[in-house]
Amino acid sequence: MFFHPGILALLLEELLSVSMGGYGAWLALEILRGWNQGAATGTQLDLEKKAYLSSLLVKGVLWLHLFALFLFLFVLDDIHPMFKGAMCATGSLNANPVGWWTLGIMALGCLLGLAWIVLDGLDKAVAGFMAVKTKAQILLIVFPLLVSSALTMTLYFYGLEPDIMTSCCGVFFSGAGWGGHLPFLEEASLSGPLFYVCAVFYGGVCLVGVARPDLTLVRLAAPASILFFALSLWAVTWYFSPYFYSLPYHHCPFDILQSGYNFVGYPLYGALFFSCGLSLAAGLIPMPTGRLKGKVMEMRRGWLRGGLLGLALFGAISTWPLLFSGFTP
Repeated sequence: MFFHPGILALLLEELLSVSMGGYGAWLALEILRGWNQGAATGTQLDLEKKAYLSSLLVKGVLWLHLFALFLFLFVLDDIHPMFKGAMCATGSLNANPVGWWTLGIMALGCLLGLAWIVLDGLDKAVAGFMAVKTKAQILLIVFPLLVSSALTMTLYFYGLEPDIMTSCCGVFFSGAGWGGHLPFLEEASLSGPLFYVCAVFYGGVCLVGVARPDLTLVRLAAPASILFFALSLWAVTWYFSPYFYSLPYHHCPFDILQSGYNFVGYPLYGALFFSCGLSLAAGLIPMPTGRLKGKVMEMRRGWLRGGLLGLALFGAISTWPLLFSGFTP
């Protein structure tokens, strides 16, 4: 199994991410311990040089990790024919349940990584390193996620047995499988309305931020984006999936990544990450006073517009089959 080209690429990516991310995390600790904005000391100047150079390295690592998340999904779907009973990525993950931890850890790391990349753009555009401490704090959360991702992914691929009997998504996402242990997650009648209520709230916060990016209320964009991210994954699995598949009991968040459904899952999940990553960054950055305020306001406004664009795209793709598929569950 380790000789699958996608698996080898993923393991190499994880090794690079941990090694380069570790260097970035070490510099982040130095910055949090010794950063003194405005001080004309040799230590401060050295930290500013390191902050600038390490940002290039860390940005590359985080973009690579985001690409690896979608590659991981592709590989999971590509190897499922090797397992008895598997019909999609769900079967591949069930062949060694450690893979579910890998997927969740990678998703969280990529969401925080996108916020870091957006804040790094602010540091490059506005003089004064105003986001450097926030970036350092985020990186110290992301690095353990990178390490955990590398460990669980290695354990996952190492533990795969091609002749193992696994369960498909039809069993796993049902009362006989995972859903049976958490029955409240199966409530499609609840997940759909909650999704749209949360989308309105999330979109409203973004609209307020576009109109008045200096308001303290805009800080709500960070928790709102995380809540919307979680509810969206829940709604895709239990509410929207049957409309995509035109099957009332087909609840799988992975089959929409397949060619039979025009790979619609990739733009769907891509729009979700894009929207929530931008809005998370907009909510995390504090609003400065003085000459920097105007520039930061404009950048925050741009991030929230991007968040709204991603929200609109995700909402359009997920809602389209409800309106035009002609399917009634």
